[in-house]
Amino acid sequence: MDIKRIFGNIFDAEILKFNLQHVSIFIAVYENMVNMVTENVKGFYLQGFSQLDLDGSCSKSLEYSMNHECYHEDIDGYRNYYSREYKEKIIDHKVNGKRNILLATMNWFVENQAMTQEEFENFLIIRDHRNKYVHEMTKFLFEGLPESSQQTFIDLLQLYAKLDKWWIN
Repeated sequence: MDIKRIFGNIFDAEILKFNLQHVSIFIAVYENMVNMVTENVKGFYLQGFSQLDLDGSCSKSLEYSMNHECYHEDIDGYRNYYSREYKEKIIDHKVNGKRNILLATMNWFVENQAMTQEEFENFLIIRDHRNKYVHEMTKFLFEGLPESSQQTFIDLLQLYAKLDKWWIN
């Protein structure tokens, strides 16, 4: 890497500002999309909830939870109950031998025809960009953004909008 370019990327306020804004907004939009898709699918499988007692127990649990028919988690003083299908399709779903709720959720969208396999593959590229931005931010500030960064951001926005609108249909 050319030393003049590195210094130009760091000490030119406009270039540094643009690169920081791009990386920051990309990460924020990505994280919002991830939250939206995982919470919407989780909510789709929500069966009910009950308030936890002060000691963290749940005296008014739903009858089917006693039969181990559902998955539950405790959040903010409530026990949320999800169908067994959520546990099977999302929680226990393995990708490359590992549990991954995000990838399981995105596969769920493919299975339910909310996105294509090609869009799923594109999501993996978007996720890779996000991971590089998060873990190698200094590199991008010194060396500049990859040429594909603008198109990947557009792809992220389009996928986010598509999956968000899918719930309305």
